[in-house]
Amino acid sequence: MANETEKLLIIGGSDAGISAALKAKELKPELKVQILLADEYPNLSICGIPYAVSGEVPDWHLLAHRNLQELTSTGIEFQMNMIADKIEPQRHEVVAHALTGELKTYHYDHLVVATGARPKLSGIKGVDLAQAQQQDSKVRILHTMADYFAIERNIATDSVRKVAIVGSGYIGIEMAEALRKRHLDVTIFQRGSEILSTVDADLGRIIHQKLSANAVNVITGLTVSEINETGSNVEVVGLNEHQKTQSSTYDLVLIVVGVQPNNELLVKVGAETGIAGAIEVDQYMQTSLPDIWAAVKSKMLV
Repeated sequence: MANETEKLLIIGGSDAGISAALKAKELKPELKVQILLADEYPNLSICGIPYAVSGEVPDWHLLAHRNLQELTSTGIEFQMNMIADKIEPQRHEVVAHALTGELKTYHYDHLVVATGARPKLSGIKGVDLAQAQQQDSKVRILHTMADYFAIERNIATDSVRKVAIVGSGYIGIEMAEALRKRHLDVTIFQRGSEILSTVDADLGRIIHQKLSANAVNVITGLTVSEINETGSNVEVVGLNEHQKTQSSTYDLVLIVVGVQPNNELLVKVGAETGIAGAIEVDQYMQTSLPDIWAAVKSKMLV
């Protein structure tokens, strides 16, 4: 980077984006570093949200690895509530919009795309990401601070007593524990024969027993196929191991069935992809596009 006017633009202000920004400023303090952030919460531990729900983290502000003052004191500039819409590699520009709808164009010399992952909802009829983000929805995901605030609003009301969790990975189990600490009736669904399918089945059985001992209703061998939200409750419909339909109703449903690469910005402009659609990068995390790096990879280019 030859002169002081060079600019590093970063899309995404979670761990990867912040780490890239801090390292860039450390190596070249005069570099202009700007981060486009879709909300107002940079560098928060999203994985810690279940512990904020449970109350073990008494103040959600404590989820921050570094506060905004610490980050901006390094010279990093933030553009809050700014959502990137498209990258124009030939012009070295990113077009973004504010929550007010205002469009803005950002020039870069070098670009880091650190948009991470987005929730996986495919295969479940009757629900989509836009619906789960509506203020009055009784179907929620757990991916951003906005999701946390929405869940808090839901469970703060007397109308929410029965909660279903679709997905029994780490986050699903942590949320089951958190919601039991809030004295709610919790049911957790797992499509496989045992919960926490990423570990040995014997360990999964032990955790299953521990959940049951703490009054969490664990249902395995049922694939949730449909979620129907009505004015008063949410119906969860699934197929059991015998391909028979089962349904039950809840006051609130959380969907935590995993994530997929949030790669649309780069795919649209021709970046090469690999396993599961993740962006391919070389050993320096550079994509197949000039002057563009990505924070995640599936397979290194050689």
